[in-house]
Amino acid sequence: MGENREYQRPFLIRIADQLLPSLVTALAVGWVSLKVMEERVTANAAKMAEIEVEVSKAKSAIDIHNIQIAQLQERNLAVAERLNVSIQSLNDTLKQLDSRLRSVESSKR
Repeated sequence: MGENREYQRPFLIRIADQLLPSLVTALAVGWVSLKVMEERVTANAAKMAEIEVEVSKAKSAIDIHNIQIAQLQERNLAVAERLNVSIQSLNDTLKQLDSRLRSVESSKR
């Protein structure tokens, strides 16, 4: 009679009974895979946060260097302007000396 009862159960319930262990196993495997992926995502998020901090530090360092470069360029420009003035002054002095020398030479003749 036990066998008879088994055959009396609806077809879909018998299939469900046969598939249930496989479905439970698949669900367990899927859950474990999900947890592994969750751990990876968490680890990747932590790495991304570290990378973002490093990028931020690098950007700050670049900004500082750019400011220093701009300051150096300003200083160089100021030095170049002073040098230009000095060179002009030296040129003027040389012209005056040349003029005096010519004057002395012409007076000797």
